Amino acid sequence: MTRTRLIPLAGLLCLSAGCTSFADRDTADPTSTPSSSAPTTTTSAPSTGLAVTEETDLAVDADTVTGARVVLDPDGSPVTLVLTSTGATVVASGGTTSVTGTVVGDLVTTDDGPVGVTLTADPVSPDPVLGLYPFDDGQVPNGNGPAAQPVPLQPGETAPRGVPLFAAASTDGATLYVLVEDTDAVGATVFALDPGTGEVLDTAEVDPGVADPTALELAGLASTGDGGLVLGLTVDAAEGSASVLVGLDADLEPVGDPVDVQPGDDRAPLVAVTTDADGAPVALLDDPAQGLALVQPDLATGGQESRPLTTDPGGRAAGLAVGESGVLVALLDQGSPTVVLTPPGDADPTTLELCSGTGDALAVTADPDGGFLVAGTCDGESLLWTLG
Repeated sequence: MTRTRLIPLAGLLCLSAGCTSFADRDTADPTSTPSSSAPTTTTSAPSTGLAVTEETDLAVDADTVTGARVVLDPDGSPVTLVLTSTGATVVASGGTTSVTGTVVGDLVTTDDGPVGVTLTADPVSPDPVLGLYPFDDGQVPNGNGPAAQPVPLQPGETAPRGVPLFAAASTDGATLYVLVEDTDAVGATVFALDPGTGEVLDTAEVDPGVADPTALELAGLASTGDGGLVLGLTVDAAEGSASVLVGLDADLEPVGDPVDVQPGDDRAPLVAVTTDADGAPVALLDDPAQGLALVQPDLATGGQESRPLTTDPGGRAAGLAVGESGVLVALLDQGSPTVVLTPPGDADPTTLELCSGTGDALAVTADPDGGFLVAGTCDGESLLWTLG
């Protein structure tokens, strides 16, 4: 295994207090203690041969880390967003960018390169304003260094409920989609944006297929292979709850009816949503009776397949990705940073401990070479692991 160290920019500025009031996250404590949630197997090296091949120091104090995202830029190099209690840091092959004065809610790759979706306090609007923060080899868009401001949407839009928000790019990288929660009613909106200018190209209100919803939680947004989108919502209503996957086409029109993947009457919230190489949705569900489970629904027919991931209820996860070797999930509260791989076919899930120290796996993405990239913390350091 090789190890690389990246040096941060000097003089990281603090995030303005006006932004943190609407951006508190339910994220992992880097020093969290193990929970009772146990993976279905406890091997330290999966039988698939997946192992840590490289470890990169992201040079961010793990004691301040609250979350992460990792994506690949157009040339296949990793770009890692590390969220902290004082701001955010974006680490790319060309350098490190300190983001201040705004909250970065998500990071995606477009044909213009990696773009962050931001929330910024506004002196006029009572709600945080949505914006885009392009990154190109670690540089901010207008050359003003780490104090540069995000590009606001045109026309301006807000995300009154703040984070979480989710973003995804179209399959050609030319359109950026953002999913936010509404304020005036219990619901959600998808924006289609020009990633270079922030122009709002289209909007759509999401129909969750649940009558008279009383509460709603966003779970994720992903592009499908046919140019559309799939998004996940956990919806509460007077008659019960639903864990809903909604399909949209390239024009943001519904594709079929929303699919409820909740296995029973008890609330089982969606944790994360992604798609496989064919664009088929894959979701992670927190079943209070069974534990974490992978769900692969068919949005056209409403059918679904489900596979248990952990044996005990109460587990938490930070994200999932689908690669050639299977579905990889970043587990939280395991003591050490841990991922679990569910191979194709009927093979049991297997776990991999990324380091022997204390920390958490916080974000995962698939590598085109067949492996995965995992961002997380270990013994006071923020790290990026390459698995292959």
